[in-house]
Amino acid sequence: MDNLLGYVRRDFLLPVPRVSTLEELNVTLERHCRDDLQRRGREHPTSKAVRLEAGRAPALSGPAGT
Repeated sequence: MDNLLGYVRRDFLLPVPRVSTLEELNVTLERHCRDDLQRRGREHPTSKAVRLEAGRAPALSGPAGT
């Protein structure tokens, strides 16, 4: 979890966003998150969004054998 927090801090909060309200900050952070889903890792030919969707069904089905 620490790695994820560091990633978000470095990639979404530096430089510090200039916003007037908390709502504006939330909109800005949501935009960064949605943009980030379209990125591809060095070792992945597909975007994060595609990999997330592919892992959704197995995660929602629960443990095997139940």
